[in-house]
Amino acid sequence: MASAQAGNRFEIQYDEDLLRRAVRVFVWRRCVLQQKTLWVIGFLTAGFLAAVAPMVSGEPNLLPLLAVVAAALPFVVTGLLWNTHHADTLGRFRNLPSKTAEVTVDETGIAIRSGPGQRMVGWPFVIEIWETDGFFMVFTGQYQFETLPKHGMPLQAVTRLRARAAAAEA
Repeated sequence: MASAQAGNRFEIQYDEDLLRRAVRVFVWRRCVLQQKTLWVIGFLTAGFLAAVAPMVSGEPNLLPLLAVVAAALPFVVTGLLWNTHHADTLGRFRNLPSKTAEVTVDETGIAIRSGPGQRMVGWPFVIEIWETDGFFMVFTGQYQFETLPKHGMPLQAVTRLRARAAAAEA
């Protein structure tokens, strides 16, 4: 980013605990809180099938099995998503030669440069930003995000990310 302003370029330090927390936050918010409908439908379907199963005669009765599958589906989907993100995030982290990255936050977007290369995320491609006490999560897709630790992040960058998060929510 050629137009980087002072205070918008900084170095961040990644650590495994921070990335583990980011994956947990992602799974909890995206897969549990934002997917309440899936959970409700799964349990209602399981309850309905469990209630109807005793009324159905004949062998074999598959309704109890379907009830278990319906109730388990949200857990299975959440578990698969957690496993995928956990393995991918920590795998990439463990393969980094340096656990640091240089970040630039300016009017065009976010540039992240670390050992294996660099990535530019323009603001038009940012669909959502979450803030926690220790990091920002910048989403470029429903299930794709960059984690930016807040430790050592200049106030100007924090302010810009918060403004972008508020704009994305509006």
